[in-house]
Amino acid sequence: MPEVEPLVGSVVALAPAGSEHPRPGILPVKLTFGWSREVPTLYLAAGDDTMVPAAAVAELLDRTPSPKQMFVLRRADHQHFVDDVEGEHEALRAMSLPGDAAWIPAAMRPIAELASAAQAHLFVRGLTLAHLDASLRHSEGAQRFLGGDVEAELAARGVEAVTHKIGPGF
Repeated sequence: MPEVEPLVGSVVALAPAGSEHPRPGILPVKLTFGWSREVPTLYLAAGDDTMVPAAAVAELLDRTPSPKQMFVLRRADHQHFVDDVEGEHEALRAMSLPGDAAWIPAAMRPIAELASAAQAHLFVRGLTLAHLDASLRHSEGAQRFLGGDVEAELAARGVEAVTHKIGPGF
């Protein structure tokens, strides 16, 4: 969107497709990142995402112009980014998907083995709000939070997450 809409001043991408090597049944659309300006970008990924693994999101992160950050919610799958996490996750596991996507339901872990909806919503809401406040409102508090020990802050609230480090050796 930042390529075609100059009003987009910040991006939060939840487990986005668009990597160079998508899994079977996932949209084979490679994002180009032809942005003509700085657009702060936050990627939120799920540690056990069946459809869009965190490694695929990290590949997008690597191609994204700076400034950028990525956090990964541990013990989470793709449906951890929707409103009814438990219901939608188990509904997808019970589906029979067509064609190249047929493998997906059987590959998914039961929701009982994954993070709770409350943990997922806290992860998404907290990091999204901090990113938008930092990038659009230039909030010093939000900038300090995102530049600090986010993992510890989330852990103190019962959320297991990791910061994806950017740069050589990470």
